[in-house]
Amino acid sequence: MVVGIHLIQKRLVEVASKAGCNESELIHSESKIPLDKIGKCKTIGISSGASAPEIIVQDFISKIKEKYEVQIEEVEIVKENVFFKIPGMLN
Repeated sequence: MVVGIHLIQKRLVEVASKAGCNESELIHSESKIPLDKIGKCKTIGISSGASAPEIIVQDFISKIKEKYEVQIEEVEIVKENVFFKIPGMLN
């Protein structure tokens, strides 16, 4: 089973579902991470929209690492050079 975990943007969930990911789920930064669901997967994909600060993505990965041994493979489809300021509440 492959689960797509998508931070911030609902559209990414829709795209993953159309691409065959049968367990795609939208998770906001304040959401409870579905660790039990993740634990049943061999592979998960994590993506985020341009407005999601990298610190949120890294925090999400760190929480998964607390419970499971993981191997990370970063796949970059398009090189982006647009950066957004981290909101004050996350600093």
